[in-house]
Amino acid sequence: MSFPCFFAIFVTVKSKQMAGNDCCIKRSAIILGAFMLFFVLWYFNIAVRPFEGCIGSSQTLHYTLNYLLAGLIPSGALFLLHARRDIASSMGLSHGFGTGLLFAVTATLPMIAGYAVIGELSADEAFTWIFIAGMFEELVYRGFVFGQLFRYARWGFLPAALLAALAFGSLHLYQGHDPVSALTAFGVTALGSIFFSWLYVEWNYNLWSVIWMHSDEPTLDSVPRKYERRRRRHRGQRVAALHHNSGNRPDCCIQEETGTTLPNTDQYINYQQDTRCVKSTSPYS
Repeated sequence: MSFPCFFAIFVTVKSKQMAGNDCCIKRSAIILGAFMLFFVLWYFNIAVRPFEGCIGSSQTLHYTLNYLLAGLIPSGALFLLHARRDIASSMGLSHGFGTGLLFAVTATLPMIAGYAVIGELSADEAFTWIFIAGMFEELVYRGFVFGQLFRYARWGFLPAALLAALAFGSLHLYQGHDPVSALTAFGVTALGSIFFSWLYVEWNYNLWSVIWMHSDEPTLDSVPRKYERRRRRHRGQRVAALHHNSGNRPDCCIQEETGTTLPNTDQYINYQQDTRCVKSTSPYS
């Protein structure tokens, strides 16, 4: 092979590589820009705010409409990235609906059975947190952010999965009541996001498998909610009973945080100093 032929082949290959790199950069910019705009609109309820007067108090309508309106941004980005006929397959929605559902139900069957016994969710909460959340979160974070970056922008698995995990984990910081529990919620959900990304790849980019898996997972949230409500009801009944019992000793106080009667060792508690404890005023104590 002569040098001119070799040089022409080399230039052609490098040109294709550079064109491919430029294409990946453009795709990355479209995906990241659309996701950032979506996140701001969704997180701060900007898109749904003009319709709040029409929605009323329905949590399901608010949550769904917020996702639908903010989701117009990544939907538009998909039309820029793919031909219209290829959008569903690029997201992983064109195959595996039944097999994904069967896999998710089989994998989470013990959890579903336990929830049927001890779970407690209203119909509005169940539809919102079990179906709506699982559907839209996986469409955005798995199908759009991770899937498009990994499959079409040529990002590696870890960079694409970590970006989706960081964004997904930040959505669940509200579940903590202090910095430690908030970071715990962030870590658990971020690891779950990485697992779902791996599952999405292993199931041949079948987004239905992770949608149904995610939809079954939030049923666990109802268990601590139920026992927290029971604990609060019990605590309120206990405090009310102690408040109305005139036979309480003056050397005991009512600790409203736990609903228990504790000995008062070094000081008497009065209404002015600490409202958490109520000293008995019975003349027969």
